[in-house]
Amino acid sequence: MLFVASVPGTGQRFGVSSGPVDLAMLASPPGAELCEVPSASFGHHRTSRVEGRSGKGQHAQWLVNDAAAMRHWPSGEEGMCYTPDLAESEALVFDFGRPEYRPDSWEFARFVVHEAFHHHQLFDAHWPVPLGYDPASPPLGLAEVDAAAAAEGRLIELAAMSQLEEDALQFVRRYVEMRLARYERWPMTESLERGTEQVEGSARYVENQYSRCNGRSARLNMPPEALRADRDWHQFGRLYRTGARILELLDRFGVEWRGRVAGGEDPFAILTGELK
Repeated sequence: MLFVASVPGTGQRFGVSSGPVDLAMLASPPGAELCEVPSASFGHHRTSRVEGRSGKGQHAQWLVNDAAAMRHWPSGEEGMCYTPDLAESEALVFDFGRPEYRPDSWEFARFVVHEAFHHHQLFDAHWPVPLGYDPASPPLGLAEVDAAAAAEGRLIELAAMSQLEEDALQFVRRYVEMRLARYERWPMTESLERGTEQVEGSARYVENQYSRCNGRSARLNMPPEALRADRDWHQFGRLYRTGARILELLDRFGVEWRGRVAGGEDPFAILTGELK
């Protein structure tokens, strides 16, 4: 990965990479310079100049200058991209200087983990997606669909928060019934939702597990977006959360789902088959 930013007031850019990266590719732009930052003294800002270095920087931190940062700068609106120009396979580049990002926050760390898991899905494990899923499909855009999805979302949250397993199962069963009824009425919404929960819901699940392993809440606290009533949230953003919740419930009830999701099944399909 490479994290880039600009120096306020100067326009100059810099970056910090973490391995494994291809050092020759990282330093390929004219004028590019790399400085290795020894891990034992990273906090003390001691660096050593490295020029003409080739091979793989497996675990080192590398400080790169303006020329190298400019070459690999992400052009997307999100300030993040996958690029083949940093390593032998696609690598991640983040612009952590964007005003909406706070690289000192735990939320930014979760964002990096989320995108790194997408890298694993796409380029390492080559996950197949559920049949018919196309992330470019436009949502249906009906208020009735949004309202029904919101009601379902409340049920899956109640299931996740229930202390008693039988209570959780009751909420799950009702959730499945309502969602299947909605799909019967509006079948064009099904493939987009199932696929989004497989891809994005699993990445949110990984965020949550990463957080738990670091002694923090195992779930992302209710973000402001979750209380929004706008259409974008109901049609797409909510699926990150519902996908993760379903996988958490499958964990709770001892259902082995990891290989199945990686093989192209979606969380809701597994839920309906296992926890009827």
